[in-house]
Amino acid sequence: MRVLAWIAPATWPAVVDALLERHRHDDITLVAAADAYADFPPGRLGGLLGRRPPKAGPKESELASEMARDLLHQASDKLGGDAEATVLIGPTERVITEAAADADHLVMARDGDRSRLGPPSLGDHSRFVIDHAPCTVELVWPGKAPGLATIPPPPTTPASVSPAAAATPSSSGSRPSSRYRGRGRGWTPDPDRRARSARPPACAWSSVG
Repeated sequence: MRVLAWIAPATWPAVVDALLERHRHDDITLVAAADAYADFPPGRLGGLLGRRPPKAGPKESELASEMARDLLHQASDKLGGDAEATVLIGPTERVITEAAADADHLVMARDGDRSRLGPPSLGDHSRFVIDHAPCTVELVWPGKAPGLATIPPPPTTPASVSPAAAATPSSSGSRPSSRYRGRGRGWTPDPDRRARSARPPACAWSSVG
């Protein structure tokens, strides 16, 4: 089986451990992304030089490639095999996804905020790869995986209301006016409403001649 292993900063040891545990006899390729824009964000590149961030230049691109090669070297030493290692140059999420097209299996690690379980534990790059990778994805936890005790309880559902309880007037004793009484399903007009509105007032002024 052709296995692609995404070697990323801070999480690559967990990926190598997964390779040693489950893919020792597979055809392994280690890949690391040299993404100058991600490794050197505009704030670090440009500082306060203006509203439009500068683009990463050749110097930043070479530094990103050197960082990627160093990661692959460390991962290869820990793996201790003859795995192929490749530096992919470009946007991290896209070059990893494209490389997965030639693999049967992709091993990667969560790269988000692991103190908050759920969607925050995945970073933008890893979420993109999981959504678009054209092969099986094995997602590993860096460090110890959370236990079952971290699963939140299921949401509570409101108790069913019996028809008798639904027909009981509210405790406030208020009743809808005759004009709108039963205005929902099966509503019928109040036949006495028009007659009551036509009655003379109880008290009326009269002119004295």
